[in-house]
Amino acid sequence: MRRDVQEARSSQCKEAKDRYEKSIQARRIFRTGKDGEREYLTDAEADEWRLKARSEMQEACTAPSS
Repeated sequence: MRRDVQEARSSQCKEAKDRYEKSIQARRIFRTGKDGEREYLTDAEADEWRLKARSEMQEACTAPSS
């Protein structure tokens, strides 16, 4: 069971790192609207998105304290 948990955390960490790296490299960030159209974020919203992605990456990649 411990190994399964470690594998899951490793996978979550990798996905979070990928998401963060993409958000840093992207010039413009968008979300898909209800009609399927791209809605581009403002600079302030993009900064918030990047901070959230960074926080999620740090949380996913930090070993839990036992």
